Amino acid sequence: MRRVILAFSQGKVNLQYEDIKTFNYYECRDCNGNAICEEEWKKVHDQFSEPDVIMGLEPLPGAIDGLRQLAEKGTVHLATSRRRKARKSTVEWLDKHHFPNHDLHFLSYGEKHAALKRFTAAVEDDYNQAVAFATVGETPCFLVRHPWNENRKAVEGVGWVKDWADLTPRLLALT
Repeated sequence: MRRVILAFSQGKVNLQYEDIKTFNYYECRDCNGNAICEEEWKKVHDQFSEPDVIMGLEPLPGAIDGLRQLAEKGTVHLATSRRRKARKSTVEWLDKHHFPNHDLHFLSYGEKHAALKRFTAAVEDDYNQAVAFATVGETPCFLVRHPWNENRKAVEGVGWVKDWADLTPRLLALT
């Protein structure tokens, strides 16, 4: 997303990972105080759904190996709130990176906990969705630590993890 914003803004807004304090990228400022506005964010978010952008993404380190280990123990469900136009590219991206056997769900933002049944555990990077899984959906949730979620209030049923190396053994222990 940061690369799309940099290109969209013609190099004016150069957000670093640490600058992303919220999923509303228009609320984030780079080290020079530059930001995109809400209308620009809508256009950037739309560009993020383009096939060339999606196909250029890299999986988080350890994610595929961790998911393979989990797939040996049960069914893995992947849920995303990517836009409708990103569906075909998302499926192709998963195949390109040899993700293990899984069920794939495209859901509206913030609705994963309501649309999916209760699971052994959920994994999120969105604090609000993690809390919804743990409280409304009664599914324990692991929240992968990022600048946009690391300073949020502790909630029963939500546990932060550093990365997939930290996450995988915790998930396997639940199987």
